[in-house]
Amino acid sequence: MRHGCDISNYTTLDQYRAAYLRTTFDFVCIGLQNPAKARDFKSLITGNGTGKVPEFQYYVDLPGRDLSIASPNEWVWIDIERGAFEDAQAVRDQGTANTAAGLQTAIYCNKTSIQPVFGDSHELADWPCPLIYAGYRPPDFGTFQPFNGWASPAAWQYSSQGMR
Repeated sequence: MRHGCDISNYTTLDQYRAAYLRTTFDFVCIGLQNPAKARDFKSLITGNGTGKVPEFQYYVDLPGRDLSIASPNEWVWIDIERGAFEDAQAVRDQGTANTAAGLQTAIYCNKTSIQPVFGDSHELADWPCPLIYAGYRPPDFGTFQPFNGWASPAAWQYSSQGMR
């Protein structure tokens, strides 16, 4: 099992915490809400370029975010929930923008958040886009209830608490 940390809502990142992220996690998801901060976070986590560096993934919460920090083949999560992507066409357009930039698309949601946008459609699973499941309880993939064409999630975000 791979372990990752979603730091998309971090407001600050110091050297100590960046070193912890670098040595503890297989991947780190950085938010694209603020391009300058995202670049700074990526630089801090990369460190001096020696030793283990986690894979970088990115979180996009609204259409039109700057994707230039992401390198080809890196993952960009499209957040489908209230206050983020609430329109199916906007999700499709973001997927197209990701592809045009050479990026891979993942969908971040749960059954409750995707229903108002896509109903029971399997469209996104058929793209195919892996599911980053937002289910705030300890992950047990055997208890996952399939929805919208996904039989299981690629990753399970089980805490909104960040690092403790």
